[in-house]
Amino acid sequence: MRSQRERSVLWYEQPAGSWFEALPAGNGRLGAMVFGGTCRERIALNEDTLWSGEPRDTVREDAHLHLDPARKLIFEGRHAEAEEIIQQYMQGPDIESYLPLGDLELQSDKEGEITDYRRELILDEAVVRTQYRTDGALQTRELFVSAADQVLALRIESEQPLNLTISLGSPLQYAVRRTGSSGMALSGRCPVRVLPNTVRSDEPARYEEGRGIAFEAALHVTAEKGRIESSGGRIRVVSGRGVTLLLAAATSYDGFDRDPAAASLAGRPAPCARSGSARRPGWATAG
Repeated sequence: MRSQRERSVLWYEQPAGSWFEALPAGNGRLGAMVFGGTCRERIALNEDTLWSGEPRDTVREDAHLHLDPARKLIFEGRHAEAEEIIQQYMQGPDIESYLPLGDLELQSDKEGEITDYRRELILDEAVVRTQYRTDGALQTRELFVSAADQVLALRIESEQPLNLTISLGSPLQYAVRRTGSSGMALSGRCPVRVLPNTVRSDEPARYEEGRGIAFEAALHVTAEKGRIESSGGRIRVVSGRGVTLLLAAATSYDGFDRDPAAASLAGRPAPCARSGSARRPGWATAG
């Protein structure tokens, strides 16, 4: 067993400045990119079946009729003409786009002097940890994504009372609703078509009512020595010393050849958002 010094760790002394600098966590289906912010933390979420589009026939049935003419042009050195034939009559349509699920954001009321900052990805444990002091008080956040429970778990502990605003958002069309006194859910539907980023258009993404993949993320929050308030699509934690967030997500994808608009999301993400087993050793019992 490796000692503390022998652990494989990627660590940094400042928050991520972009998505490419954020630290990843995931279980093969549900993923997160953790930015490690102090007053404002952003956790970018994704789910492996969240794509634009819907089943469609992409086979060019008559493509073989243009193969010999294209070959002839190539052998004659007329490559531009051959390429035009291939693109117009033989090449399939552009694939659809993999899409971001959304963002989980934490906004702290307290602003102060930040010292002893460190964020790290513990590779042996698949855990992202952010730790720093605000005006001398230590705050620690740990995040991992459980394969057994299919849930993202985030634990926040502080030497001083925490006052946090927690929200969910997405670059896709979405709505947020309250789910009980300490939970909320983000739901939406993907566009049926997203143009490649090489194509300029006034409508790069096209939505159509009742078509495309539906998605939902469910969040449940518990706090120790504090209270939870929920209003306006946000959750407030007031004077908490420890906070645990559990997030689950699902889509209506039901196979490459099945219409995702016809599939139901009922009950998919909700049960694991209250899972009590998605915890690391040392985390206090919440709720």
